[in-house]
Amino acid sequence: MIEENKPKIILSLNTKPLISGRWGQGNKLEQTLKMTALSLLYAHLWYDDVELYTDELGYNIFRDFPVKITLLKKERIDELWMYSKIEAMEQQTTPFIHIDTDVFLRKYVDFGDYDVIVERREVKEFYSHYKEQIYWFDKLMDGHKMWNPELVFSLNCGTVGFNNLDIRDDFIKQYYVMEEKFIDNLESFQYLRDKWYEPCIVMEQYNLTSVLDYNRINPKILIDEYDSDKQRLLANKIGYVHLYGGSKYEQKNVNRINSLLDELFPYWDKNLDYKISKYIK
Repeated sequence: MIEENKPKIILSLNTKPLISGRWGQGNKLEQTLKMTALSLLYAHLWYDDVELYTDELGYNIFRDFPVKITLLKKERIDELWMYSKIEAMEQQTTPFIHIDTDVFLRKYVDFGDYDVIVERREVKEFYSHYKEQIYWFDKLMDGHKMWNPELVFSLNCGTVGFNNLDIRDDFIKQYYVMEEKFIDNLESFQYLRDKWYEPCIVMEQYNLTSVLDYNRINPKILIDEYDSDKQRLLANKIGYVHLYGGSKYEQKNVNRINSLLDELFPYWDKNLDYKISKYIK
């Protein structure tokens, strides 16, 4: 069956922060390359236009893969590990969907019609991951019309897509405002850094939530459930897997990713092993 109106799928990979030990877990580069390969190859099964945006190391690793590879040249501090995602989205001139490299589309997902689409809402996680950081950013963002510190949830951008590129532009513009203010105030963020808070989730996910609220746009929610158990059931039904947070590096998940690569994509698995031995080991 040929699906009509398939969206463009983009991914992004910034290898440098992985080497420097995000989450205090040490070098997770090889595990992330394997994960990225599986995410890319699953997407390639179902969608005609798949593109990876990555740095020089990522380009050398994946340049032979059966998807488009685009070299990114901008660099930021390692703490802003998702700047490659912002740059990839910024480069798009037509509607697109970005999936993170820990998202696996095990089936064809019909994303349907939307101005903006996101994975799900984060409600339970809001007070433990977002609220204290929002308070810190609010002192810097005072006066910015699209910034709203009073929302009580955030949107998860494991999958995020824009048919409305004007909203994408608003989102990107405000991201760069937040980025500049964050870099100018690195020292004052230290007390939050000591608690293992990550500013990226506010600069990306809460930022988008705030921009959409200002523009009065209700995004399409791919996993449209509030309860976490119901979210998992719906995700499994549509063939959507997101190993968000540190769960992607749990040994059972690392083993499963390696097994799926070997079983489903043996040629590309061997190609990846060769590239890892050539450029990393």
